Amino acid sequence: MKITHYLLVAVAFLLAALISLLFYDFVYSNKAEQRILDYIHQEMSIKNETQMRELRQLAYDSESILAAANGAAHLKIMVAEYHAMHQRLPTSLSDLNLARDWTPSSRVKTVKIDSNTTVTMVIDAEHSKGTLVYVPSLHRGQFVEWQCSTPDIRDIGRHLPTCEYTGR
Repeated sequence: MKITHYLLVAVAFLLAALISLLFYDFVYSNKAEQRILDYIHQEMSIKNETQMRELRQLAYDSESILAAANGAAHLKIMVAEYHAMHQRLPTSLSDLNLARDWTPSSRVKTVKIDSNTTVTMVIDAEHSKGTLVYVPSLHRGQFVEWQCSTPDIRDIGRHLPTCEYTGR
C-alpha cells in the first residue's frame, strides 16, 4: 500500500507538472501570438499611412496641375482670338487685357507670357510645386498649336498625358 501511495503521489506530481507546463505553454503561446499580431498590425498601419500620404500628395498635385492646365486652356483661347484679330501673337498678359499678376487659381503662383508667346505657369500651392511651359507654334500661319512641357514635374504624364517632362 505504501508503494501504491508513493506511486499515486508521483503520478499526481507528474500530472501537476504536465498541467503546469501545458498551462505555461498555452499562456506563453497566446502572448507570443498576440505580439506577432500586434507587430503585423503596426507594420500594416505604417504602410497604410505611407500609402495615404502618397495618395494625398497625388491628389494635391493633380488638383494643382489641373488648375494650371485649365488656366492655360483659357489663355490658349485668348491667344487664338488675339491672333485672329491682330494677325500676330501676343507677347504679354497685358496684350490679352489681363493684369500682370493675373493667375487662374490660388494654386498658381505666377503666369508669364514672353516675347515668343511662351506661357510659363508656376504652381506653388501648399503641397505642390512645379512649372508648366506652353510653347506655341503657328500651323500654316492660321491657327496656334501648343506644346506642353515641364522641367520639374517628373510624373506629369500621370496628370497631363499630353505634357512632356524635360528635366533630367
